[in-house]
Amino acid sequence: VELLLLHNNRSPFYFRYRDFAIRDRDQFLSNYKFVGYGESVDVAGRMCWEFTIIRSNAPEPRYYSVAVDVITGVVLSYEERTQDHFVISSMEFTSFTTAPALDGVVMHEPRNFETPLQADAFGQLGFEPVYPAQIPLGYELDLETVVTDSNGWKWLKQTYTDGVESLFFLHRQKGTGGEPFSHSTEQSGDVVRILATGPLSAAEGSVGKNSVMVVGKVGKSAILNMIDSAF
Repeated sequence: VELLLLHNNRSPFYFRYRDFAIRDRDQFLSNYKFVGYGESVDVAGRMCWEFTIIRSNAPEPRYYSVAVDVITGVVLSYEERTQDHFVISSMEFTSFTTAPALDGVVMHEPRNFETPLQADAFGQLGFEPVYPAQIPLGYELDLETVVTDSNGWKWLKQTYTDGVESLFFLHRQKGTGGEPFSHSTEQSGDVVRILATGPLSAAEGSVGKNSVMVVGKVGKSAILNMIDSAF
């Protein structure tokens, strides 16, 4: 249930985090290589340049075929494949306009209040942040924000990126940020549950007095190493 913090509304979550995008140029250039480019293709009636890109330094190399609109630079289609050509995910625009009619369109409004982490992290959160010492190869910390959920509890959300993919590490300390202490809060005991679907892994659980969530396209062992090294 707590994973809804990340994607209460699936459409904007997928658009922001699932679909191919260069989120950090330097990280992208460090981790990804162009192995094919220059072909002209048509997507949704738009002329695009198609590129083949590989994440070569990952434990399991991944290939991306990406079609970029020549005029706007918008990614209009992509396909992600494994080394043995198994398709992991794909997306393609069926129509595209630079002048959409937005009358009556309801824009996405986040259900969780999210603000940048300030210098006085303890004063903002009510607890000291922790940082994983073991980060998956190629990922670096990109952004830190404070997420206030529907219960009024505060989480520190750390977003890591390899230049394209995003990896989220969220944690909070029980009994802080508006949550009252209880006997269950004071009890210690580590329980972490992990769900893997294709390349995506998600973990949620408790480590001592801390609640933690991790979501990203990394393996189970990488997620457990992050959690173990943080607490």
